[in-house]
Amino acid sequence: MAHPPLHDELLARTLVWAKAGSAFYRRHLDGCSADTAVRDLARLPLLTKEVATTYQQELRCGPQALGLGTFSSGTTGAALLRMEHSAGEDEALRDYLTSIGYEPTPRRILEVVSPNHGYPGPAKPAVVRLLWAPYPSLFSLLEDALRSEICGRRIDTMSISLSALKEATAHVLHQRIDARTFGVGDIYCNGSVLTPRWRRLVGDVWGAQVHDQYGLSEFRTLATECPTCGYFHFGLPPIVTEVIDPISCAPLAHGVGELVLTGLYPFVQRQPLIRFRTGDLVELGPTCATRPEDFSLRPLGRVRDALIAGGNAGAEISFVPSLLENLVDDYAEVARHPSTLEKLFETEGFQTGQPKIAAERDNGGVRLCVGVVFVPELFPERATELARTIVHRYRGAHRALLGQQAAELSLHVELLAPGARAPRWIRKYAV
Repeated sequence: MAHPPLHDELLARTLVWAKAGSAFYRRHLDGCSADTAVRDLARLPLLTKEVATTYQQELRCGPQALGLGTFSSGTTGAALLRMEHSAGEDEALRDYLTSIGYEPTPRRILEVVSPNHGYPGPAKPAVVRLLWAPYPSLFSLLEDALRSEICGRRIDTMSISLSALKEATAHVLHQRIDARTFGVGDIYCNGSVLTPRWRRLVGDVWGAQVHDQYGLSEFRTLATECPTCGYFHFGLPPIVTEVIDPISCAPLAHGVGELVLTGLYPFVQRQPLIRFRTGDLVELGPTCATRPEDFSLRPLGRVRDALIAGGNAGAEISFVPSLLENLVDDYAEVARHPSTLEKLFETEGFQTGQPKIAAERDNGGVRLCVGVVFVPELFPERATELARTIVHRYRGAHRALLGQQAAELSLHVELLAPGARAPRWIRKYAV
């Protein structure tokens, strides 16, 4: 995979900066050359989130941080990695954008920010921010913001997590509000995989183009869905992207693997993360005609939520939760987690409209548990047809995703009646 020439220059500066300013990186990168090019990046050691969290004080370097920073993994229950940033990073990015003649589209933006994690960046004149939390009054604040003006114009763009977008969409439908009157033309969502069904529903309700984005709390750079190839490309500030086998850690040029990211100096000064294992599975796509020097990828969910075994040739992936979620999301019979409108303080926001799916290994195969809204014993013909179709759909999608890597799966689908407990319903995806 080719990469922009600027990346080699910035990577060298990043390695020098990190080793000079961070006690952790002086140990972690001991013996590594500062002349390492992007094509040789695999020679450097990987950095896991657990290690970065344990040594986060020693890892930091550079100018004093702006504020308290932001937190990663606010929803997982794991130890928190606090990300710090400095004013020099924002200045470097502004200078870079000026040097390449970048002119942002003049939008009026509402950013709906999660309080758990994320890096919203510095305040901007044409941006209004709303901190999202599970309180009924938030819907009124959202409506007020969308009907107000900033810099002389109404808001035309909304940036929001998929869970909050589902809640807001359920709210306007429940209250019979015509969301098209808000005049939002573009909605950028993130935080979970956007299924085709939700894309159509949200687009119709809001009268907007819905764009999928992917990002991590540890990095300021977002990847946005490309209208040309349908995959995702990372934008600005520049970042180095790798994909590795989640078992052997060998670099991958195609297929499905774990995403590894490296933030680049001077856009990352206070807290460099070099060859950081994100814990996310991605599918590598073909070279995009409009972005030939960039990786084309599609997020598939967390590595920990997939069923992965080690093989002679590396990882053998038998189950990817988001893949199944896409395949069953058009079935009205498949049960969903309750809407937060019904159980506002009992249900996590990201469960809104989430199909109830669980999976586990079953004597070398995979057993899928799918919650449904009817009692399968009372409708045996429909239950048999639904189970058979789910198996057929998943096998076909699995082969299309992994190609030659995909072995013939042994799948068993069990449909669970309302109220039945699966081996493990999990909060975001199935395991």
